[in-house]
Amino acid sequence: MRIIFLGSPHQSLEKHLISKGHELVNEGKADVYFASASLIKFTEGVQEISELKKELKKFDHVTSAPFFILGHTLPKTIDHLRKFYKMNLCALRFGYRYKIALAGLHTNDDYTPSFVKTLFDPEFKIQYGSIRDVEALSYLDDCYQAVVLTYASEVAKYLMRISASYKSIQTLSHFGPMLPDLPNKDGKYGFGDANLNRSVLGMISEWKRLGLQTGMLEACFNENLLHRVCFEYDFPPIEIVVPEKTKEKLLALNQSSPIVG
Repeated sequence: MRIIFLGSPHQSLEKHLISKGHELVNEGKADVYFASASLIKFTEGVQEISELKKELKKFDHVTSAPFFILGHTLPKTIDHLRKFYKMNLCALRFGYRYKIALAGLHTNDDYTPSFVKTLFDPEFKIQYGSIRDVEALSYLDDCYQAVVLTYASEVAKYLMRISASYKSIQTLSHFGPMLPDLPNKDGKYGFGDANLNRSVLGMISEWKRLGLQTGMLEACFNENLLHRVCFEYDFPPIEIVVPEKTKEKLLALNQSSPIVG
């Protein structure tokens, strides 16, 4: 198959497609198009898709070949783009451990499950969901990883203080297998990956827009900065201040809840 990447290619996906014998081209007609996450920008957690729109406009005459948007669009973004562009826009999450989440591919005589298996290696686990499922998945996966890394870094610092072993905890604890290896390859704790930072800030902004609580993610982001910049030093704890009246209401609600079990 002939494949065109819009924006910077996804390195691991590009390597996989080449290994499958597909041809990556820069112009002309293609069988499949991939729009890179590099076309989606974030400023203080606010999504900007003008570059993505600019690239899609160049191919608006292509109405059948699938255009896979590679992760990191906030939910409803692809639904919004479909109002303006005629192409077959799909959502794709190229995940870990041979997992691919896919949504929006219009199945017909040309594009069937066998087409997807031809495009990707048969050993990949193709999972189908709604477009909004797949869009949310990228953010939620990254945010979960960020929270785990932040918590694990705090655990590692605590264990250093009491002269205990992080490696031993990984082996002995029931949740040990979930703890990542620390320090990271860069010799630091916490997360420095741009995608994780972008996802956490993006979710904070999105949850605030929907009126949801963001304290956990904000604490994760702030604590992580301390781990990255000055892991060995002590700073006063970052406090989330809840008004007393709000605390009273929450405690009253909690005490009035039925006991289960």
